[in-house]
Amino acid sequence: MSVGITCSSDIQQGFTKEDLSKSLPRVRTMRNDFIPSINKKIEGAILLLCPISNINHNIAHMNLIIWSVAVAMIIVSIPFIYLNSRRISNPIKEMDATARKIAAGEMVDHMVTESKDEIGRLSKSFKDMKDKIEKTEEMRRELIADVSHELRTPLTSINGFVQGIIDGIIEPENHREYMLLIQEETNRLICLTSDFLDLAKLQSGGIELHKERLHLFTLVEGVLIEFSNLAINKQLSMINQVTSQLYVTADPSALKQVLINIISNAIKYSTEEGQISVESEHDIYNVRLVVCDNGIGIAEEDLPHIFEKFYRSDRARNNEGKSTGLGLSIAKNLVELNGGSIWAESTEGKGTSVIFTLPVSDYRERKNETFTNRLHLIH
Repeated sequence: MSVGITCSSDIQQGFTKEDLSKSLPRVRTMRNDFIPSINKKIEGAILLLCPISNINHNIAHMNLIIWSVAVAMIIVSIPFIYLNSRRISNPIKEMDATARKIAAGEMVDHMVTESKDEIGRLSKSFKDMKDKIEKTEEMRRELIADVSHELRTPLTSINGFVQGIIDGIIEPENHREYMLLIQEETNRLICLTSDFLDLAKLQSGGIELHKERLHLFTLVEGVLIEFSNLAINKQLSMINQVTSQLYVTADPSALKQVLINIISNAIKYSTEEGQISVESEHDIYNVRLVVCDNGIGIAEEDLPHIFEKFYRSDRARNNEGKSTGLGLSIAKNLVELNGGSIWAESTEGKGTSVIFTLPVSDYRERKNETFTNRLHLIH
């Protein structure tokens, strides 16, 4: 490095650039801390000269190193990028192919979900969705088969009875008996279509509830009376053990439908000379109704599914009283719409208890009435 220094007095004497250049060798020998000044003030010019050939060489060398490392990293990372992209894209391609098969109505047996990252979780969720769709499709097919059978059986019977009456095969004195059979088969069809209509309303949210204060004992008693003929035919005893002064807040039509669905199931799967009872328990907030029977019971593996749409256990399918498997599902939806919950307890071969809760009506008012009654009793 070369340093050239000149003072203002030198410039005034007319030094040129050539004169300054000639003085550089002499300046190189000066001490580094030498600074010319006048009256302790720096007056002059500093000229710094440095060759840049070495700097350019270093820059070029660094650029070569950077580009060499970059190219090497790209070459080394290509296999890893390829393998990683395959690991990500393969499950997505498989899910896409599976989705296309499901959309085309094909059944898919297997999906690989081994990875534990986000793609693995997505694949597992997709597999769960696929399994649920397949289960729903299987239930739909079973439903179509069951409904076809349920419709065909009463219609065939009705057609045969009517044709026999028209053709004179059935004697006039037997007409009443066969007309009662026709009425029974017609009622089966009405129940079937009613269940489907109720289910459609629940799924579409088309049911409007009109909740009111209901006397629970009277409502239960009315439902039991409706089933009295069926109970007599199977020699069943039905007992209303609901507390007589108990009130709930619910839609009367919905609550009646819940009781009808549960009690009709209890009658259907009860053995002859059995017993069906409706009991009640309550606290300050909720009433708990329990419909008990001592019928065939429900298998442990079937119990968690009895409130699912269209679900019927093998025993239910083989039982004489066939059903669509909609009654308990409708009951569950109606109970929940009224602010309650429902579940079942069962022991196979000993009977079943279906329990559901409803909000107590006007608890504060009822509490005051009870307190007043107690005061009257004290006096």
